[in-house]
Amino acid sequence: MTTGDRFDAAVVGTCVTDILVRPVPLPQPVDGGRLFHVDPIEVRTGGIVCNTGIGLAGGRLEDVAPALASIDLYLPSLDEAAAQTGCDDPQAILARYRELGAAGLLGVKLGSPGTLLSPTAGEFHESPCVPAPGPVIDATGAGDALVAGLVAGIVRGRPPEKACLLGAANAACCVTAAGATAGLRSFAETLMLADHAGGR
Repeated sequence: MTTGDRFDAAVVGTCVTDILVRPVPLPQPVDGGRLFHVDPIEVRTGGIVCNTGIGLAGGRLEDVAPALASIDLYLPSLDEAAAQTGCDDPQAILARYRELGAAGLLGVKLGSPGTLLSPTAGEFHESPCVPAPGPVIDATGAGDALVAGLVAGIVRGRPPEKACLLGAANAACCVTAAGATAGLRSFAETLMLADHAGGR
């Protein structure tokens, strides 16, 4: 998913959307898209408000908790989530967020083991990493690329597990070049990689 391609989800900046809050009516989307995010400021466009300000470096649980009931997607890293909740088990972390009122799609980025998703309370799906389509050069931006691909999948109507595979494929492409964006590929190439990894 490269710069210049048009997607429903566009991401600019070094830290990508970890938090999406519920849609609000807005006058006009950016460039025809439905979601646009520039970190670290809040950008309102296409009916979705995005802000990662409270999610940077994990944030404090007392800062995150009041927003959990309004969040559509929250996907911190294991380190961030463990720091917030005091738990080191991914399922326990997600259960803690649910106790605090989270109703949307939750997940924990686990690094090389993949991602644990929780679409609803008590429901868990393990989503694997996708093998890199070339030599691994640099992991900068891989977690952000995963979130960007997942969001792109969701706004295109893919179920969470398949959207997460798209995110994993995007992350796999990301690590094949130095920097956070040089390894990213077209949506079609990324989708093909995801579908291949998912056995389609």
